[in-house]
Amino acid sequence: DEVDFAEFDVLLHPAKDEPYGMIISEAMAAKVPVVISDRCGSAMHVSSGSGNVIPLNAPLDDWVYALEGQLTRTKPVPHFERSWRRVAQEYENKCCVLRNVRLKNNCDEFDTTGIYYTL
Repeated sequence: DEVDFAEFDVLLHPAKDEPYGMIISEAMAAKVPVVISDRCGSAMHVSSGSGNVIPLNAPLDDWVYALEGQLTRTKPVPHFERSWRRVAQEYENKCCVLRNVRLKNNCDEFDTTGIYYTL
């Protein structure tokens, strides 16, 4: 099912745990403002012009204030694009960090939150 972002005024995504949240990037690409929790992996891509990132444990009033701010905004949401080249570079940087950890610890496998990586 495709989402018709033209019908959105704002995307509210108060996730408790979201590794990335593709819907957030899709909304920003469609110029829909977002209000999301800081537990979303895509929070790093939300600029102040695109919306708000709110701590998940923030008081309800903070969430309401952010939503009201996005619903009454006068400036359009800026264009959001994340190219495949940039995604590949981010992935490469993460792999380099993992490789450095492996070399530093002098091991072939290590545990990161229960997931084993072999480099």
